Amino acid sequence: MNADRESLTEPEREVRFAVVIYGGVSLAIYINGIVQELLRMVRSTALPVERLKFSERVYRKLACLVGVGETADPHEMDRASRVYCKPAAHPRTKFVADIFSGTSAGGINAIFCAKALATGESLDQLAKLWIEVADIDRLLNDRKSSQKPLELQSPPQSLLNAKWMYLQLLKALTEMDETAPPDAAPIVGDLDVYLTATDLDGLALLLALPHQNVEEKRHRNVFHFMRRDDGRDDFKQQKDFQDSNNPFFAFAARCTSAFPFAFEPMALCDIFPVIQRVDPYRKHAYCKEDTKTWQKFYLDYIGDSQSHGTPFPLRAFGDGGYLDNKPFSYAIDTISDRNADVPVDRKLIYIEPSPETIFEQRRKSAEDRPDAIENSLDALIALPRYETIREDLMRLLDWNKNVARLKRVIRLIDDSLNEDNIDNYRTTAAFKAYQRLRHSSTVDAMTFRVAKAINLDPTSAQAVTLRDMIDSWIPPDSDPAKLAPFLEAYDFDYLTRAVQYLRTFLRAKTSSKQDAQDLAAIKAKIRKCKEDPLTELNLKLNDQQVKDLQSVTDAVTGPQTQPGRRSNVRAMRIASLLESGWAATLDSVHLLLKSHFAGLLNPERLTQLLEKHGGVARFEVRDSIVFPITFGTKLGEFGEVDVLRISPKDVTPLKGLTDTEETAGIRGQAFGAFGAFLDKTWRKHDILRGRLDGAERLITAILPGDDESVRKCREELVLEAQREIALDWEANYEAI
Repeated sequence: MNADRESLTEPEREVRFAVVIYGGVSLAIYINGIVQELLRMVRSTALPVERLKFSERVYRKLACLVGVGETADPHEMDRASRVYCKPAAHPRTKFVADIFSGTSAGGINAIFCAKALATGESLDQLAKLWIEVADIDRLLNDRKSSQKPLELQSPPQSLLNAKWMYLQLLKALTEMDETAPPDAAPIVGDLDVYLTATDLDGLALLLALPHQNVEEKRHRNVFHFMRRDDGRDDFKQQKDFQDSNNPFFAFAARCTSAFPFAFEPMALCDIFPVIQRVDPYRKHAYCKEDTKTWQKFYLDYIGDSQSHGTPFPLRAFGDGGYLDNKPFSYAIDTISDRNADVPVDRKLIYIEPSPETIFEQRRKSAEDRPDAIENSLDALIALPRYETIREDLMRLLDWNKNVARLKRVIRLIDDSLNEDNIDNYRTTAAFKAYQRLRHSSTVDAMTFRVAKAINLDPTSAQAVTLRDMIDSWIPPDSDPAKLAPFLEAYDFDYLTRAVQYLRTFLRAKTSSKQDAQDLAAIKAKIRKCKEDPLTELNLKLNDQQVKDLQSVTDAVTGPQTQPGRRSNVRAMRIASLLESGWAATLDSVHLLLKSHFAGLLNPERLTQLLEKHGGVARFEVRDSIVFPITFGTKLGEFGEVDVLRISPKDVTPLKGLTDTEETAGIRGQAFGAFGAFLDKTWRKHDILRGRLDGAERLITAILPGDDESVRKCREELVLEAQREIALDWEANYEAI
């Protein structure tokens, strides 16, 4: 690699972590040690070197040693990894943690780590909470845990004091903000956090079948918090992680960890008697019971369709582990939506503090089977909380296979394109079909967004009627060339694919820094268009429009609709809506949206870059072949995903220690996973062990393999990181 490349301050690639964290009661303390090291790894490449401390300096050294290496194939740069003998002056690799999915004890650590990433704060307050406060004497629901502003429950509703636990979580979140350095700033761009919980009432949702709407209940719930990097300097504009949301973060953390028998379920109305008496929250309007400040976190429960159900503030939520103790799906789905400006090596790590030892169990006879009581316990408690991850991991393996296969296909397409077949292909029926597919995909996307903006369930039959009207903006039998204005206004996915295509070119050849900067700016604008919720446009329906939409939908979608009439349903809907005046409504929305998006984009510069790097026609022909192959899929970063488990069973034993129960065991595993709540020294043991294990596993994830030079480098870095953790512990945690 030439000297100019090594001197660049921009990293050659990113290693991105998606993190799934299981439940485990007092094993939350061991988990906290792991996420502390994950946060330190991200800090190591996000902060100036003079601000780094202890193990952060070791992770910085790792980032300077590892890069993409020399490769002639830009499609494979995300998988390339080279360990350099000489460290660079600046990190070659940037470490990013951008997706968290947690439940129960894992959910608590997930939301705290995410807040630290989104604000530049530390996790010290949560570590102190686990060490000093998480003691069974203080958790028990009796007078000791009924300090002001809490009142003693009589009779107690649960073994442990749920409101006291909520108060401690809120205090820790508050102290994170109060102790943050003056120059604290985000150390991550895009960030998504998912905390699972169980809605004990169940949310009634409409399911649109071909001839009718049916209701079903959904008990599995997830609280989704996010940060989006839109280029603004004032990170406090990123709403989800500002301090005014701390009461709701603590509420979500308490819901996901409402472990049966230990904690009672949690409802939002429970938090107001607490926050109305606690600084710095009690002065604010969101402390009132009728607040709408946090409605964006439970939009599914808002609207006319849910008016007959239990209001959200009164709904009781139980532990997320009831139905989803290993929440992989949210992380996997979000990976498929991510995009980056540099090659990405994606890691999905899952933290399993107490992995099972599975062995074959053989029954001795036909009578050797569970009795009625065992059967009931399995049905009510054991089996619902046991959830195999095989299906999710197989899904990731299939993802990797599909990405590898598609990369081979794209290479063949790129190699086969030339001026002659480019000109010929644009006149074929296949190219015209590609234009129609773009149109249909764009109509689907705009229907979803407009439906959300007018507070309409995008999966309902009314949304199907809405789609027909949006589709009618383009005459159904028009020439594909006439689709151009509609696609230019709304097909942001096409523009995203063009940006991905250009990134590949910029990786493969020497290009100006200005091109890369312009492309990054264009990408940010496209993303704003794609993710803008449209709420600022005030697309609201009046009562009559709602009734008209419902009546039209009922007239053509119901038990009376015969299969032979299905081909005429679309025409009937449009005709009925025209009669009711809905055409004018949707036409005004069309003009409003076109004007709104036109002011955000700069398609001319994107066209210039395409012409400079391969040509617009070449890209369109390439896209017309690739897009039908990938239609209905989300490829995001377009790279394979490595999967790594972090648990006490996976780490290499520390030097000087034997792998015995006394030295290697996690104290929190004892007494039904309540062990760490019984003794402070056990809690300190587990949090330190989590940090040591986390350092070893994370460095191994960056530097896998058995090559002698790689193995030696990995072992030296692990040993150095663990020594720094010991020094940090002695200086800052031993006296707690």
